[in-house]
Amino acid sequence: LEKLETIHVVIISGIPGIGKTTLAENLVLYYENKEYEFFSIENSINEIESVYDSEKKQIFYFDDFLGSTFLEAIEGNTDARILSFIYRISKDENKRFILTSRTNILNRGKFLSTKFSDRNIDQNEFELRIEDITRWEKAKILYNHIYFTNLSSEMIEELYTDKRYKVIIDHPNFNPRIISFITNNSNFINVNPNEYWDQVLQSLEHPEQIWSKVFENHQIDGISIDVVVAIVLSGGSINENALMYFINRLNEKRYGNNAKYTFNYIVKNLCGSLLNKNRD
Repeated sequence: LEKLETIHVVIISGIPGIGKTTLAENLVLYYENKEYEFFSIENSINEIESVYDSEKKQIFYFDDFLGSTFLEAIEGNTDARILSFIYRISKDENKRFILTSRTNILNRGKFLSTKFSDRNIDQNEFELRIEDITRWEKAKILYNHIYFTNLSSEMIEELYTDKRYKVIIDHPNFNPRIISFITNNSNFINVNPNEYWDQVLQSLEHPEQIWSKVFENHQIDGISIDVVVAIVLSGGSINENALMYFINRLNEKRYGNNAKYTFNYIVKNLCGSLLNKNRD
């Protein structure tokens, strides 16, 4: 809030699941309550131009702004347009701009784009790190999820028995996304209450299993499952251009050219969870 009030723009960075989007959305709500108009940027910074009004109080939100098509952003001069808009917002008292990015992607952007370093983008950055979350804050995150959970009372009691919640709070793999998973009843439908605690420990010790459950329980789009399978059958990796071609063909042949199933949409949903994206 201090950054937004002072320089009007903040880039929230951090690892997947740390809470970037949650923080960003709460900041948006804060400003909507102050009668700011809210606009979410889905694909391109160009979307802002048609709605920008210098006379109105407006807040713009760009989630994972380098994540989906990273090289396109740099090579297509999107970095220059984003920085130009950041500069424009910084001069306008009626505007706020919130962006989120995974730390490794933002750092790569700084490395590949001299424009980021020339414009001193670091002053806008606010990095969320798991080591910065205090034990008390972790306890509140866990309690909040338990309070709003749809778990059975027997399962909830398993978390309080012998103060087991302290094991979760102090676990080195503590992550808000994992906490969300272990307090979601749909992930433990066929688990007996007396087996629930073992499942919690298993999730903490082997967080990769969370993503296997997301995959096996069809918690993502069918086309996203097909994409993951295709990459596995391709030896575990695939060139971005080949993936783009495959997604377009898959959408055309199997999903009737669903307008929602764009390359950006699918990659954004999968990266940082079921897929990793490497650049060289």
